[in-house]
Amino acid sequence: MTLHSDYLELDLVRNLALGREGSRLIMENGTEVTSDIVDVNLTTEVANLINNVEITNFSQESGYTKATADRGIIKIKKKLQNLKEG
Repeated sequence: MTLHSDYLELDLVRNLALGREGSRLIMENGTEVTSDIVDVNLTTEVANLINNVEITNFSQESGYTKATADRGIIKIKKKLQNLKEG
């Protein structure tokens, strides 16, 4: 996983990576996740996404898949994604 952001902060005491404004996660399989706010717990590898969440993926079987939501949680180790509106 790679995190890109206009504002990036590491909290080494709490083991968090914080992205604000223009945050983008790129997963190992090529899935791209964008959000206004991204908080990643580096120990548990759980990413909390807030505002304008968009997940884009491409696979040979299904082509492009795009999902949008207001909030989301990605459990990177377990390869799970939860999205919520409102």
